Amino acid sequence: EDMAECEPAPKRARTEDGGTSGFVEKSEADTPPSLPVPKRPGQGMEGKGVQALTNHYRLNIQLPMVLHQYEVSISEKGDGENKFDILKCVKLAVMEALEKRLGGGYAHDDTCIVSPKKLKDPESGMEEDEMSLLVDVPKPNEKRRRQFEVKLHLKKTVVTRQIVEAFNESSNTSAATPYADSGVLNQITHYVNLLNKVFQHGPRQRMAASKGAWFYSAAERQRLNLSAISHLYRGFNQNVKFTADGLILAFNSGGGAFYKDMWLHELIAQHPSLDARAFAARSQQELKKVDNFLKHMRLKVTFPHQQQRRPQQPEQQRKAPRLAETVRGLAFVEGTKPPRPMTVDDVTFLSPDAQALLRQMRKAAKERNGGTKSDLIGWAAVDQAFAALHERNSLREKPLPQVRALFDALPAQRIAPNTDGTTGNPDMHDGTTTDNASSDDASRVEIEALVAAVSPPTTMGAYFQERYGITLDRNAVLVYTGSGSRKSFHCLEHAKVTVGNRKLKVDPQETAGMINHTSQKPQDRRKLIDRLLRTEADMGNDPVLGRRSFDIEVDENMLSIPARMLPPPTITLNDAGKKAEHRGTPGEWQHHDRLFTPIPGGLQAWVVMVGDRIPQREVDDLVSNLTEAAKQSGMSPRAPEVVWADRGDLPGKLSALGARLLQLVVVVFQQVAPSGVYGEVKRVCDVELGMPSTCVVMKKFSNTKHKLGYCKGVMLKVNAKLGEYQAKGEIIGRTVNWEVDIGIRAKKTMVLGINLSHPAGGTGLSVFAVNCLMDFGGHKYSTRYHTSHLRGVGVGGLGVQELEAMLGGDDGLIEEFVLRNGTPERILVYRGGVSESQFSQVVATEVPALRKVVTALSQAKTSGEWQPSLTVVVCQRRTGTRFFPPEAGGPYVSARHGNFHAGLVVDAGIVNRAVFDFFLLSTPGLQGTSRPAYYHVLLDEAPYGADELQRITFGLCFAYARCSKAVGCVTPLYYAEAAAQRVRLLNAPFFEDRWSDAPSSSAAASAAA
Repeated sequence: EDMAECEPAPKRARTEDGGTSGFVEKSEADTPPSLPVPKRPGQGMEGKGVQALTNHYRLNIQLPMVLHQYEVSISEKGDGENKFDILKCVKLAVMEALEKRLGGGYAHDDTCIVSPKKLKDPESGMEEDEMSLLVDVPKPNEKRRRQFEVKLHLKKTVVTRQIVEAFNESSNTSAATPYADSGVLNQITHYVNLLNKVFQHGPRQRMAASKGAWFYSAAERQRLNLSAISHLYRGFNQNVKFTADGLILAFNSGGGAFYKDMWLHELIAQHPSLDARAFAARSQQELKKVDNFLKHMRLKVTFPHQQQRRPQQPEQQRKAPRLAETVRGLAFVEGTKPPRPMTVDDVTFLSPDAQALLRQMRKAAKERNGGTKSDLIGWAAVDQAFAALHERNSLREKPLPQVRALFDALPAQRIAPNTDGTTGNPDMHDGTTTDNASSDDASRVEIEALVAAVSPPTTMGAYFQERYGITLDRNAVLVYTGSGSRKSFHCLEHAKVTVGNRKLKVDPQETAGMINHTSQKPQDRRKLIDRLLRTEADMGNDPVLGRRSFDIEVDENMLSIPARMLPPPTITLNDAGKKAEHRGTPGEWQHHDRLFTPIPGGLQAWVVMVGDRIPQREVDDLVSNLTEAAKQSGMSPRAPEVVWADRGDLPGKLSALGARLLQLVVVVFQQVAPSGVYGEVKRVCDVELGMPSTCVVMKKFSNTKHKLGYCKGVMLKVNAKLGEYQAKGEIIGRTVNWEVDIGIRAKKTMVLGINLSHPAGGTGLSVFAVNCLMDFGGHKYSTRYHTSHLRGVGVGGLGVQELEAMLGGDDGLIEEFVLRNGTPERILVYRGGVSESQFSQVVATEVPALRKVVTALSQAKTSGEWQPSLTVVVCQRRTGTRFFPPEAGGPYVSARHGNFHAGLVVDAGIVNRAVFDFFLLSTPGLQGTSRPAYYHVLLDEAPYGADELQRITFGLCFAYARCSKAVGCVTPLYYAEAAAQRVRLLNAPFFEDRWSDAPSSSAAASAAA
């Protein structure tokens, strides 16, 4: 419920360059070109009209509200040449301190300020477009304060009335051009992004924030236990939208999985997918998993002296709370192959004496340079530092004469010359200082060499033993934070996971718990959303939204919008030519033997392999029901052979079946198998043996009341895998016994689905998959894939080379479609995995690449005579929009779960009046409140009418072979996503980026094939 698709923050129009102003304008070449977007061809008329409530709330804004956007540049005062990136948490602390100084009344994050009026300089009291202010922030763990310079620059002023007028003018459907004004759309997008910063300011101050404008309450009363390491936080999502009915606020409830606040070593030991053995005994693959798991984890470091403090050192007590730090991963010893985890004895650094010496010299140098840090230190300052530390007995290892002897022994050529032409520092010999001494400078190299000679480097274990009296485990593994010269190493036992660490990857147990806690029937969810808007969001008491600031009021009543119920497509059974019998509600049909294609000779050679310790009687019950389901489905089965195996020897037992000509292998697990076990099963069956396989979860079978119905569902999937249609390079091939009247036969339309799979943890290869519908009845598909090393190539990453590899050539999808059906008149592309802020990238790169590939094929095959129209539609599945019946019951409402029937389409009210987009609720729903898919048309050369495209899209949702229900989005996208995930599963060794040499894109693709 909380997996709402979100837009990443737009790229900043200005970048910091360290100059006097702190900003530099980006050139026009750096900005992606504005491209036209198809206008709405009018609202659809097909279907019966209904009214629906939606979780959108009207915003009342007092015109002409003006938004002043200030861009912020933060630098630490006195950094000089050693300028480091400032942590985001520190920037937010600076912005909070700045807000108190400026008096508030505006919204901000760490890079931007949005204010209803120009900001006033606190010194002069005048409104300024640019200003520079000094802000003091307490330094973590110390009494000292850090001083930052904050530069503010008025980037843009946006007037709401002008935006509304430009939108109304550009969305005039009577205009001659079929495209919307992309310049106006970009202005609206920028304006909406600013308003979102205003609405997110209040919740961000008091709640745990996550991507996609999700805000969670970390209060104990809002936490629900999911597992030994995770909690469920309840929360909400909010986004401002500019729609046909004006400005509205989309507001949705949900929940997110977060790690419990516990010690990091305990978290790793209790994590179900990580090896609990000691690090020395872990394999390289296990170390890789731990390393990826730790990346981006937020933690608070608690040193041993804070847990077990020596009473004789009270001055070491930390006075300020330590800020949370972001883990970059496990620390590994450089130059070792395979990489070895770094332990306490592998870290050497300056001893406490040496650190004290460096602090004294830096302090003296800073005073000498007027408060500015420098790499040059006067020799007199060095002498004073040595003398001061010696008097305080801080230098215990070497007396002062020996220190001076070491100083004099430094190479003469590395010491700056004195004013009299000699080298060295004559003042060091008698302990006195002169005015000339301050002009003699030692570089950092000489100083570090001298410090190392005075006090040799020590290990991490010896350091803690000497300074805190704490004995560390010599085998303790380290993690690291920071980078470059600011890299820090921490023991796992010293790191505690902070509250608010989002658990992005949830296991099946946690997923089930989240569904149980968050899924609600429509009427209950509607009440919950209304309550959260009034209580948790508390917008009525937000000072930034109040009359003294932006003066925005949120209507607390859900919007009522017009909608239509589309009729379901005609489904024809091949054996009798009869229409399918719908069951209860549209979007479902009877599950019987006529849905299956008869298998020549029947299902005669198949094996049921039990991969867990399951009682014999339960296995016999499952086999009996599977056999009966196959019999009723017309497969004429013979009783299967049952083979017992443990998970450890499961791959070997499966490989031993290769010598037999089997039609099917059914693998039974007690619970949902981990991804590694499941992946190994699929790898052996698909790659080594080349035989179909399916996995069954005994727990699901035992808990269901309709065991035979569960087994019929399994056999429906088996039927898809036993289909006779096996094209070259196909990953998902199937033959079913029904046809769907999609509406693409008359115009001979080729339908493509493009989706992708990104690597977990942000590193590795991304997999693109293109799925093509090879017939006009919706049940024959073929798939190609391509891999890329670039993270984030899901948007704009499909170029001519990638598409040519999948669509062009003699083995491409277009050639295969032409051989079966002739040249298509239309090509309809559904693209997944794209947010609204990335549409321009798709239109700028992928659409021209598609057109170029088609043109090249046309020239090669028909000398340019074949010119099909191209239509590109983006499908967003994880949208936060929900539709609720105004009241329970009604002719278009399910009596079982209270959702609208499948086929609800919305193209008015909450959509963009200027462009071609619509919501489609295509699935009847199984649990909770049904989620619609959101479709955006980015290119339409056909052109399609609203009714025609909505009818085709709805029909494609009925072509999914694995169930007798309509699914949530078009089937080609589902199959493309499944293909990309299967490629990643079957080729796991090729996706390693640290422990093995990753092959190139083409090599990985050919190896996977």
